[in-house]
Amino acid sequence: MAEFAKNKAVKSYKFAKFTTTPVYRAYNPNAKMGTHHYTKSKSEYDTIVKLGWRAEKIAWYAVK
Repeated sequence: MAEFAKNKAVKSYKFAKFTTTPVYRAYNPNAKMGTHHYTKSKSEYDTIVKLGWRAEKIAWYAVK
């Protein structure tokens, strides 16, 4: 196995360059079953947090 890895070693990688955007997550603590809202809009996120949703910050970064 070590010989295979040695003979088949990758000398370099080429990665594509991606542009990303944050996806925000908020939780509604007033819903009976609980619910999450995801949005790329910071202003939408800020608005629902002001309305009582629990801020959970950035959930992940999505590729544009």
